[in-house]
Amino acid sequence: MLQARSVIRNGSYCPDPRSFPTTEEFYEAFGAFAITFYVMSGLITLTLIGMFLYLVKRFHENENFPSSRLVPTLWVNSVYFVVALATTFCVVLPQSSHFVWLFYRVFLGLAMGYFVDLTLLWYGGERRMIEKIGKERSIHLRVRPCCCCFICSNHKPLTK
Repeated sequence: MLQARSVIRNGSYCPDPRSFPTTEEFYEAFGAFAITFYVMSGLITLTLIGMFLYLVKRFHENENFPSSRLVPTLWVNSVYFVVALATTFCVVLPQSSHFVWLFYRVFLGLAMGYFVDLTLLWYGGERRMIEKIGKERSIHLRVRPCCCCFICSNHKPLTK
């Protein structure tokens, strides 16, 4: 089966660079070490699921925790668990990698949005955040590595 999807190069079989291995090919290539990948991925994922569920339980038990911060805090803290779950899917089902990482990018975008929301809640809103940091304070945007090569404006005032 490995030879059917492969090309002979320099006397050895090389897989098509546009394809991912099947679970059988993954096991054939790594042998018994593949089982170690599966077991470790599963254990790490289960540990992080347990930690996340414990965190959810503790947040719900804490009566002093503001309900407006509950959802954003859980979204931000779920990133580790979702990374572990995505990695486990990629190890167990290597051909699902494109879909899994597409899902992860969308999820991470949502989690970043909740992190910004949570940061604004910590400061008490946009207006208070600007007042605390400094009204009309300029932000230096010309920092490495990107703005060494690209044209970036030097300073921008911090506004709402």
